[in-house]
Amino acid sequence: MKHCILTARWVPWFILVSAALARAEPADQPVEENGQYLLRYRFEMGEVVRYAVEHAADIRMTMKGTSQSTKAHSESTKAWKVLDVLPTGEIEFSHVVENIHMRNESPDRAAMEYDSRKGEVVPPGYEQVAAAVGVTLTVVRIKPNGKIISYEQKHPQIGNLEDAPMVTLLPEESVPVGAEWNEAYHVNVDVGENQKKRIETRRHFKLADVKNGIATIEVNYQVLSPIDATIEAQLVGRLTTGKIRFDLARGRISSQQLDVDKHIIGFAGPSSSMHYLSRFTERLLPENQEITQMEQEGIAK
Repeated sequence: MKHCILTARWVPWFILVSAALARAEPADQPVEENGQYLLRYRFEMGEVVRYAVEHAADIRMTMKGTSQSTKAHSESTKAWKVLDVLPTGEIEFSHVVENIHMRNESPDRAAMEYDSRKGEVVPPGYEQVAAAVGVTLTVVRIKPNGKIISYEQKHPQIGNLEDAPMVTLLPEESVPVGAEWNEAYHVNVDVGENQKKRIETRRHFKLADVKNGIATIEVNYQVLSPIDATIEAQLVGRLTTGKIRFDLARGRISSQQLDVDKHIIGFAGPSSSMHYLSRFTERLLPENQEITQMEQEGIAK
């Protein structure tokens, strides 16, 4: 398996879904009124918010009577550092991966592991991952509902995808429970002989519930264009379904879980098959507390 840098963009085996956090609306603006909820990122300039991120993937493929399994697991601490909050409500922040622990198992090589916190020699294949730890990867400017205004890559990255969920998009206006909204994308896939085909996709969101100030948002990635198994295999890592929990008063995502469990038949010939199984989780860390401290207290794995 090819090792990919964990960034705020999606990559095939490691999905590091970034949940941007912001404080753009006035603090006294009501988040609930007459059964309508205003979902807005709320952030203080200079604030640093950290998340514990974990992703595990197990990809099993059968081709020409031979089966093989590739497994990958990563744990990291993601930091969002707010650089500016403008009177217009726009927010600028930078993204940093402060530490990462990765393990890969594939049929053509021995199991490999890298932990940036140990200060050990970087194993072959992890050089780009190691170089991306502790540096500013991107600087992003968003509107209060998460719509991206500008995106600047500060560090070379691989595996970036055009539909990466840089920020979870929120509704433009106040909405009731049950409200739905979408974020549309155009994805280019390979169709052979150096040719590309544009596929229409979207992320579909639904405000499923609000309890104790926490909004539960259901999200799933949908493919709108007709596709065959070969194209589906290229998109499979994106095809997540899950839930995001958003703290209305604090204006930030408190946790999320996104899963993929897909069987694809015939992606590389009539007898080929793939089972793609993955789980991504992200949870807000206490203020000024790093993942290593959480582990010592037994809160994290």
